[in-house]
Amino acid sequence: MNYVTTIKQSIEIDYQQVLKMLIALNREHREMFKEYQHFYPPAEFVMEFGTVSLDIGRGVGKSKFIRENAKPNDLVLVHNLEEVRYWEHYRPMTKVVCSRIHNAQYIKKYGQRFDTIWVDEPRLVFESVSRYDMMKHLIVDYGQTVVMLGRCGE
Repeated sequence: MNYVTTIKQSIEIDYQQVLKMLIALNREHREMFKEYQHFYPPAEFVMEFGTVSLDIGRGVGKSKFIRENAKPNDLVLVHNLEEVRYWEHYRPMTKVVCSRIHNAQYIKKYGQRFDTIWVDEPRLVFESVSRYDMMKHLIVDYGQTVVMLGRCGE
């Protein structure tokens, strides 16, 4: 194993550990504001208090983290069809949609509440659809979590 590969693996492991800690910290943080949730519609509360957003650059394992951590009752939003094909082939129990071909109304047809909404490369996912419009259809209660990995905008 060469030095560059070792460093890359170390960064990926560190990234995953930090992200897991941030998700746990976010859940604790949200609990502190639970008494105020009735002032917000669920989508706004979750976007303000239940969203983790992290980007430290390319090649750190963002998509890999989502692949390893998304569960069957989660939704994964991606920006390309190759990712959709991966999920359909290797992880068919987890719902995945491509924002370039599916809109919020399509996703809402699933008729279910998703525990976590994973967004792989939000800048690209929300290029063709408004983040707020998408989330207001997907977030139906205060207990949901949104995890956005990658650049969020220009």
